[in-house]
Amino acid sequence: DGVPLQAFVSTVQSEVVGILIIRDEQDLQYLCARYNIESFIYFSHHRLEEHAHILHFVLAPSFQRCCRHLFKESLRLGHKSCLFHRLYPPHISPQVGAQGPSLAPQLWGLSSLCMSAQKHIH
Repeated sequence: DGVPLQAFVSTVQSEVVGILIIRDEQDLQYLCARYNIESFIYFSHHRLEEHAHILHFVLAPSFQRCCRHLFKESLRLGHKSCLFHRLYPPHISPQVGAQGPSLAPQLWGLSSLCMSAQKHIH
């Protein structure tokens, strides 16, 4: 679809221990309309191109405690300030093969957004 990807590979002593692939967030207005993002960040402090979402993330189990550092360095190198990750119920997948094992255990240190109250217009 033409949206550029950014990939970050973490190595320790020439061994790959983690991979993070992100892309620019294209549905920011949708997310703002449906989730309480303003409870966590001030949009005036973040440019539109500084928002990205995680497509793939793998980190060796022995480096799980370094997860936050990998994200912070990836944000710095990728010139981003906000990362999003969509969690889908196990029975729903956005694309065949796109949803692998859940990242939830690796994302324990991050904030989760709840859906905002929807206004019903009759």
